This record gives sequence, structure tokens and C-alpha cells, in this order.
Amino acid sequence: AAHRPIMPPMPVWRYLACIFFACTAWWLPGIAADSNVERGLPAELHDWGRVRSLDVTSAKSLKVLRVAEMVQAEARANAAGHTFERMMHMAGIAVAEVVLSQGNVSNKEVLVLVGTGNNGGDALVAARELGSAGAHVSLWLTRARDPRVDKVYAETVAALGHDGKVAVVDEGLTQDVLRAQIIIDGILGTAVVGPVRGSAAATLHAVRQGLQAPGHQQPTIIAVDIPSGINPDTAEPDLLTLPASITVTFGAVKRGHLEGHVAHLCGEVLVADIGLREEDTTGHNVSVITAAVAKSLLPHRPLWGHKGTFGSVLVAGGCTEFPGAPTLAARGAYRAGAGLVAVAVPPLVRTTAPIALPEAVYPDGDDAQCFTQRGDGCGSLSHTMASVLWPEPASAGRTYKAVLLGPGLGSKASLFVTAALQRLRKQRAHALRKEDDRHETEGTPGHCDASGPSCTRKGKGLRGIVVDADALTSLASSSPDWWHQLPSGSVLTPHPGEMAKMLRVPVGDVIAQDTHLLAPRCAREWKAVVVLKGAFTVIAAPDGRVGVLPFASPALGVAGTGDVLGGAIASLLAQGLPAYEAACLGAFLHAAGATSVARAMGSVDGGVLASEVADTLPRIRAALLRL
Repeated sequence: AAHRPIMPPMPVWRYLACIFFACTAWWLPGIAADSNVERGLPAELHDWGRVRSLDVTSAKSLKVLRVAEMVQAEARANAAGHTFERMMHMAGIAVAEVVLSQGNVSNKEVLVLVGTGNNGGDALVAARELGSAGAHVSLWLTRARDPRVDKVYAETVAALGHDGKVAVVDEGLTQDVLRAQIIIDGILGTAVVGPVRGSAAATLHAVRQGLQAPGHQQPTIIAVDIPSGINPDTAEPDLLTLPASITVTFGAVKRGHLEGHVAHLCGEVLVADIGLREEDTTGHNVSVITAAVAKSLLPHRPLWGHKGTFGSVLVAGGCTEFPGAPTLAARGAYRAGAGLVAVAVPPLVRTTAPIALPEAVYPDGDDAQCFTQRGDGCGSLSHTMASVLWPEPASAGRTYKAVLLGPGLGSKASLFVTAALQRLRKQRAHALRKEDDRHETEGTPGHCDASGPSCTRKGKGLRGIVVDADALTSLASSSPDWWHQLPSGSVLTPHPGEMAKMLRVPVGDVIAQDTHLLAPRCAREWKAVVVLKGAFTVIAAPDGRVGVLPFASPALGVAGTGDVLGGAIASLLAQGLPAYEAACLGAFLHAAGATSVARAMGSVDGGVLASEVADTLPRIRAALLRL
């Protein structure tokens, strides 16, 4: 008779070490949650991201536009009777209101830098309002303006009681910078098309000289629309760009606001309403996922609900090198609201995982067949485990509402990934056919077919799949057209390194590309939702919708946070959200959670653990409901 391979005995000290670390992973985050996260509710508006509407509760779509698109939107509004003059007035008032929201300006020194275009006009309106509020306003112009033909300048000069000085003619700008407590940068705005030159460059150079004076107390810098020198389409900054504390932009977020390398120059980006209508920005599908949008996506949780109501998630992953990743993902799934989470892991991981997360269930398999063997007797999931988790026919065995493949899976599980996706495609197709049959019986129309990537139907079967981490790299290396293996309703969550492997290009090529174009192109080709992670994460649907997170925080730059994100998205799929909506909400909860935990710990740039991010997800949800 054939003998089954026997796992070699493991020394007692290894068992004890595994138990110790598992207990630490479970117990210490709980202490952190009690002492820190409890104070980490998003009580401050910047916890909802670096980019937000001035009205944080507004349900109005916050579009992301390039310069040509913004010009077109304003032209449409003007043609409909909402004049350019009125838009400029509203923009300037908004800048002044933001300054006033920072505190009383009476007798404060305010330096207003005025360019030649509409950006300068916005700054002039703001200067007039601040002067009326009691501020001592100094006007510095990059070029002389004639009050006989410039109505806005004439009104401002009349209100302030003095003319503006021209920076390249008059002396004293540097001295005014040294006295200034607030500086309003209205020099260029979105008019940048290359390196800053001429009078604008001379003005910015003089201001920077003043700001760099030894012992000088730095003023608050408010940028009008975008800090002068940053290209609003490409986000390329100029060496003379003034770093703003706050940028007040108008009508829509500009593409240049949403790149990590200029986040420190833009500061907090606040979007003011200048009267644009939804139809003025029709045809533009990129928008910021605001707190109000996230709130609107929250799945309903009825009082009569039970664990079956809130969906079941299966997390498949883990290996000897990465034993904690699956439990972090499962923790994220539970904290995002799933009713039941199962974790399929190799034997060694299964030995300790219940200690770290006793709430999960752990499917068993034949250790000799379901796991690849290593020299130490442990390894990763094998292709045989796929048949245990998803038996055929598709109607047999337990059906999970959502599946997350990849956390900590390791590099030796490519056969498992291939077999898992093959069986999940059949389960997904079976679920959609059952739904079609139900619609036909009830006489109601269906919403999509089995190949539809953004199916909105809930049904009783598999609702969606999240492919993450090592599952992505294994899948990408399997064949040149690997995306044909994906079940409908898939969500892919690559970081730039994984995206490079999926595209089979150097990672530098991914980083160099415009993610607002790259992600939707890939989503269309792969027929899956793509979550391209990074500063201002981009989420793209196959139908062309693109959402951008308003977060750029190094607090998420720690191992395990990606596993938590995958678990949160899978949880929301299990609760019935369509793939794109689940990805948008999961990513928002995740980023807001990291920001909130970091602030609670007195940090903004690090020291946050992935388990702490997971544990704050319910608090972020509660805060959204209070908006």
C-alpha cells in the first residue's frame, strides 16, 4: 500500500514561538485600539483626506478636470448665463472665507500676490474682502493694471484705499514678505505651460528670498487654484513654486493636485463652488471619492440581520514566509462588516492563526495533497486545495459570497491560483445563471450576463473575487493574456510593482505614466475593476468610471495594510456592493482609518500597524454615518 508523506516533527520551541507571536498579534493591537484608536475618530476635517469640498457633506460630484476641460466647463456655464465675472467673484469670496476660517484677520498683515490673468482677479476679490474684515492688505502685482479698464482692480483699490505695487518696479517686496502673516498666491494658477519666466519668476524669487531669511516666522500661504508654477495637467512643479498650506481651487479638482510628489506643495486642497452645474462637466468620468460619496455607498445593516445577512468571505493565502497576511485580511473583512470569514491556509499557519483570529473559521484539507511540501514540512496552498474549497459541480459544497486570493500566498502557489480561478469562474457563471433563472421565473429583468464585469445583482451565490498580492504576480506570469482567466466581477489591487509585472514592463514605466489614464485603460482591457494603489489611489471600472482617493499618507506605507484593504473590499462584495462601489468604499475606509489612527498616535507619517488600521474601520463607518 502507498504510504502518505508524513510531516516531520517540529521542535517544541517552534510551536511555543508561533503561539507567542500569534498572541502578540492578537493582544497588542487590542491594547492599541483601546488606548489610541478610540481617540482617533475623524473629528477633524482633514481626516477625510487632503482633497475635499468646502462643504464636506455635499453630495455633489467632485470632478477631476484638466485645464482644457475646465475651460470648456466654464464656457458652458457662461453661455447658460452664469457669467465669468460672477464665477470670479465667487472664487475670490471663497478664498477670503478660507482665510477667515483660520482665525480673526483684524490688524493682521496679509500679502496678496496678483498675476495678470483670472487667477489674479480671484486674488483681488479676496484682497478686497479681507481688507473689509480689518486686515492690513499689501498688493503686489506682477504687471501694472489700469483701473480705468480693469473693473475688479479698480474696486479693490477703492476698497483698500491704496494702489498695488509692481514687483519688478517697486522695492520692498521682500520686506513685506518678512512682515506678512498670511500670503495669498494668485500669480499664475492654471496658466502654467512651462518654466516660470519674466515678472512672475522675479516676483516668486523675491518672495522666496524673504521666506528663507534666518529666524523668519513662516506665514500661512494660501494658493489660488493651484500653487504658482505647478503644471495643472502634469503636476510638474517649478523650482520657484511656493509651498502652500492650503490650496483653494474652484469648481473641480485639477489633475495636478493629485500627485504624491506635489502633495506637500499643494497642502490641503479645498474645492469651492463657483456655480458650475453637473451638465457643465458632463462627459468627464474622473471624480474624487469624498466622504459624502463613501457615506452614500455604505451597505444597509438591518436591525434583524444575522451573520448570513452580511455575507461570507473566504481568504485563501498564507505560506511559511508570510503567515500573518491571511489573518490581517480576515480581520479587515470582519471589521468592514462581513458576517463570517473563512481562512484557507497551510498547516503551520493554521496551527497559530486561530489564536490571532479566533472568530474566523479554518477549512481543513488533506495535508499530503492540498499543500506543497518544503524541507521543513510546510509550504503553501496547492492546486488540490482548490478542489476542496470549490468542489464541482459548482452547486456542490459551501458557497462563499466573496473570495480574496493572494495575501501571503508566496511564490510557490501558481498552480493553486490557476486552479482556483478556473473553479471560481464556474461558480460565478453558475451564480449568474441561477439569478437569470430567478428573474425569468419572477418576470423581472436581469441586469447583466455572466461575462459582465460590473454585475449589480446580489443573488445567493458568489458575488465577486478580489485578486491581490502574490496571486496577481502568479496570474500575470501564467500567460500573456492572463486576464482571460478572471471571473466576472473581479477586483485587482496592484501596487506599482505588481502592476509592472501584470503589464510586463519595468516598474519605472508604470511610475512615469499618468495613473488616471493607465488604470481605466487596463480596467477596460482586463474587464475587471483595477485599484492602482499609491498616493491618491486610482480605482477604475471597465465601463469608464474612475475614482481617486483624496489621501496621500505615508501612514499606509507599512507591511500588511494591503492585506487589510483586500479583506475590506471582499467584505463589501459579500455584503452586496457591486465591484466598483466595493473597491471605492473599501479603499476610502482603509485610507481614512490609517489617517485617523496616525493622528490619534500623535503622528502623521508612520508608526501605524496594519492591525490597527483594520480595527478602526468600524469607527470610520460610524463617523461617516454622522456626517
